[in-house]
This record gives sequence, structure tokens and C-alpha cells, in this order.
Amino acid sequence: MSAERAGDRMPVPGRVGGVRVVGRSWRVTVPVVVGNALVQAATAWPFLTPGFAPGFLALVLVSFAALAAGAALVAAACTAVTEPRTRFRMPGLRLWVTAAAAVLAIGLSAVVAAPLFVLTTSAAFVVLPSVAGGARAFSGFRAFARAPLRAIGLALLTVLVLLVLWLGGLLSGFFITGAASALLSWLGFGVAGVLLLGGWTALLRRTLG
Repeated sequence: MSAERAGDRMPVPGRVGGVRVVGRSWRVTVPVVVGNALVQAATAWPFLTPGFAPGFLALVLVSFAALAAGAALVAAACTAVTEPRTRFRMPGLRLWVTAAAAVLAIGLSAVVAAPLFVLTTSAAFVVLPSVAGGARAFSGFRAFARAPLRAIGLALLTVLVLLVLWLGGLLSGFFITGAASALLSWLGFGVAGVLLLGGWTALLRRTLG
């Protein structure tokens, strides 16, 4: 097998469902989701005005680091439970960098427009499991050719969930403000993110062999 083909392959231990992936990885994903939500709520507590002030920029960096770390840890946890006799291991440098790049792209797209945010976030759910599984970053998109119905269905579900979360985040600000709103919003984002990432991880394991 050529090195190029090998780079597009991911280990397939057998059929594994997204629900099982999420259920088996809870020891990592639950603390990560709660911890990230607490960090995001803490960064919202000072009520600093967006700008280039050192205090605000420091909070942005903390928020970014928490999101990137959370994405890498969850991707690694979901991947570990799909491989036989494999325990969770800390992500490698490649996954850390990919997670940071994905969070940066999502953050920038969120500033531009909601459709772009949905697109970049959906792509991240495909890229992160690919890298976590040792494949090339964009190898996961081959699932749309190998299992088009499942991939398209999961993609549509992902878009729908993201749109609901986007709308829910906007509406929550009218009823709950400050750190409490951030905490509830990020708990919801985190739970939805774990479920979607678990689903994509399971799909890629079944199709990329």
C-alpha cells in the first residue's frame, strides 16, 4: 500500500455507533464540557467591553485556549473508544494544532456571518476525528463518497443542530445575562458538540477502512 493511501486510512475495529462512542468516552468528555463552560462563564464575568485593551485580549486568549483544548481532548477521547484495547491518551501535537486552527476558523467565521459559521463548524466535526484517528485532515470527507446517505444525513443534522444552538444562544441573552447565560449556553454547546463529534467519529470509523 502506498504512503498516500495509508495516510487516508483509519483503523476500523468493527461497527460502532455514535451513542456508544459518547457513552464510552464520558469520563473525559463530561469534565471537559463542564470545565470549558466554567472557563467561558468566568471570562464573561468581568463584563469588559470588546476592544484591544490588554484585559479583554487576555480573556479572549483564555477562552480560545479552553475551546481548542476541549476540542482536541474530546476528539481524542471519542477516537480512543472506537479502537480495541486502546485507552485514552493525551492528543499529539498534530491534533492540538488542528483543534486550534479549527477553533480560530470557527471564531473568525462567526464574526462574518452565521452561514459561514455553520459551514466551518460542520467541517471541523469531520476534520477533527480524521486527525485524531491518524489520517489526513480532509480524509473524512471521503465518507460522503463511500456512505453518501449516512454522511449527508449526519451533515444535515449537524447543520440543523448548529442553527438551533445559534438561535438559542441569541435568545438566551434576552432572558439570562452575564456569566449565567454563558455557563448555560456553553453547557448546551458542549453537550451538542460531544454528541455530534461522537456521531462523526463513528461514521468515519465505519467508512474509512
